[in-house]
Amino acid sequence: MHSKTVSIPQTSARAATLGLLCVGVCALTPSCKKVAEPSSTSQSGSVSAASNASPAPAPPKVSLSAVWGSGAADVWAVGVKGAIDHYDGHAWTHVDSPTTKNLSAITGSAHSDVWAGGDDATTIHYDGQSWKVVAEEKDETILGMWASSPNDVWASGIEEDTSILRHYDGKKWETAPVGGATSLWETWGSGPTDIWMVGTDRKAQGFVLQGNGKHFDRVPFEGGSLRAVWGTGPNEVWVGTYEGEIWQFDGKAKKWTPSPTSPKAKLLGMWGSSATDIWAVGLNGGAFHYDGQAWTKRPTGTSEAIWAAWGSTASDVWLVGTGGTIKHWDGHAFTTL
Repeated sequence: MHSKTVSIPQTSARAATLGLLCVGVCALTPSCKKVAEPSSTSQSGSVSAASNASPAPAPPKVSLSAVWGSGAADVWAVGVKGAIDHYDGHAWTHVDSPTTKNLSAITGSAHSDVWAGGDDATTIHYDGQSWKVVAEEKDETILGMWASSPNDVWASGIEEDTSILRHYDGKKWETAPVGGATSLWETWGSGPTDIWMVGTDRKAQGFVLQGNGKHFDRVPFEGGSLRAVWGTGPNEVWVGTYEGEIWQFDGKAKKWTPSPTSPKAKLLGMWGSSATDIWAVGLNGGAFHYDGQAWTKRPTGTSEAIWAAWGSTASDVWLVGTGGTIKHWDGHAFTTL
């Protein structure tokens, strides 16, 4: 398979038409959207914070699809109908949102620089004081985001039956189409010159892009539809398929190796603190941990879909998902709502 280069445009974002997000092997909801849309409320519960904090009331039970933080005492989660929740090290609170659009992705570079995006390419920004809508493109849907600085923010997603990548340079958002893929589900980077996007190609197989900040090249990959990516740098990257296989990329050898202990469960997200501490999450409350040798399932106490994971350290990891699921790992076990 030959690599394909995608250049970042130097003009403003273009507009096109967008259909329902029904791509690849997505079968989570009738409309195949990344963010499930059950009832926005359900039974009340409580969230236990980090091990040195007291249990605190949880925000309303709204399905959450993405989580990111600048530190242990500054964690954000976003989800259906513009839901935004924040953890300050002691309690989770529901924060007023400037949008009612479903939010599927969140990232940031600091406490005062947080981005989230979702349906109709709605892009919102937090400056340390409040959230504001920055951009909208009704023909696009954002699925993944990653930032290295306030002037370098990347997003991936779909537009009609093809995939897109977006970039913010501190002044404006620009969009480029990505041929050969129907979706780009997730974005991750180790630095401004090493950005990865993964998704699904037109044969329902995995699609991988690696960028250097100016253009992206397709990285040959022979596995299934990809939903998750994380790594330590350009020479050590892990990806997870919707079918439950986890592959590791050796950048020096330019080779992918499937893990013999892959979870074989529907995967949706991934995060790690090091090459010997990685989490993969997915449907049916699935949470799987990699210690550098093997992937092991860890009980979460829920059967809800877990969409995303993020942590500040190996003993401070948050999982979020459908039905307002929020789980915390303290290095030994998950706190169950």
